[in-house]
Amino acid sequence: MDSHRDRWFRRILLPALAVLALATCWLWFGRADLAQVGMKSAPFERSAMMAMLQWQATPPQGVFRVVVFGDSLFLVKGDADHPKQVHSIALGDSLKAERVPAAVLTLVQAAFRPIHLWYLLDDVIEIRPDLVVVEVNLRLLGLQRHLPASYRFAALSRRMSPRRMLRLRDAMQLEEVDPVGPFLWKASEAMGTLYAADGARDMGRETLKDLGLRTNAALGLVSMGRINPFEKLDSADEVELMYGWDPEEHPGVDALRAIREELETLGIPVVFVVAPIRTDLVAKLGMREEIQLSARVNRLREVIGASHQEWLNLSSALPQTAFRDEQNHLTADGMQMVSDRIARRTAQRLRVEHGEVMDQLHARQVLPLMRRRQDQPRQPDAESASASEEEGDPLSRPKTGPM
Repeated sequence: MDSHRDRWFRRILLPALAVLALATCWLWFGRADLAQVGMKSAPFERSAMMAMLQWQATPPQGVFRVVVFGDSLFLVKGDADHPKQVHSIALGDSLKAERVPAAVLTLVQAAFRPIHLWYLLDDVIEIRPDLVVVEVNLRLLGLQRHLPASYRFAALSRRMSPRRMLRLRDAMQLEEVDPVGPFLWKASEAMGTLYAADGARDMGRETLKDLGLRTNAALGLVSMGRINPFEKLDSADEVELMYGWDPEEHPGVDALRAIREELETLGIPVVFVVAPIRTDLVAKLGMREEIQLSARVNRLREVIGASHQEWLNLSSALPQTAFRDEQNHLTADGMQMVSDRIARRTAQRLRVEHGEVMDQLHARQVLPLMRRRQDQPRQPDAESASASEEEGDPLSRPKTGPM
């Protein structure tokens, strides 16, 4: 019996431990290079996250601060000369047309959902925005249970405070993030191993992909890419899955409600934007009456607790020509329509919340005001703060709540 156990230990357990030790050493000593590889599949960390941290360090002065949160429906591809370029929604330009002096921070990433804004809410609040725009993608919420792990963005959960982890346990469970996960991601970031495991996985995947392509070429077989089962909307069952879910039972709706409550407590206005959908396809499949989109969207608003002023329903607002595919992605013209409508609602909300400030900004010359504000020290003493209040600086704002 003992000899059998010894043989099992020598032949199976020892080699397994040796492989594990080698893999751990490889991950540790190559963590910097592997993390760089892994970051390629996390564009949000490389771009929007950096911009958000920059805003925290040096927030824009003399303008309204607007934060936009959304997914790929707030992204548009470049023109024929630049097909690989991707641009975020140009809300800043649309606000300028509405005569609203604003700086816009765009936190947009394909497959982002409300739970990801919840992960980043502490960071957003630290910016002290004047308004937050939150996209609501009905289709993506319906598919939430069927999304691959690469669409979970679990590493962003490290940005949450412990209090926020407790608030949305069910939503986090749906995202396959356990209560210990955020702490492990924080520890991984502190050790410099964040995204190193992803880098190792991506390198292995690319190696296997290259091997498969070479094997297919040698055998004369045709190589096929990954198939997205939800790329086309071609059945009533898919319509029911994407748009027929109950707002009162969906964990993602809990995140929207929690976001609104947190922002309202801090006095930060919010505009929820229900993204446009291909209603022509829904009608073509005979599901218009079954889904009752208008009533369902209104019920979603009620469950979240949003007022009509906080709610911009664009689900049926755009013509078929404004879309470039069946996943509701927009053309450049369609994106401009959405941006202009959001800008009008944003301007209305800012005028309600900060009408006197906006009037003063228009009465003065905005650029000189911005220069004066930027030249001021970031933390003025009590005397200069009092003088600023007496002078009537429209953007001498108090903090909206505890940070």
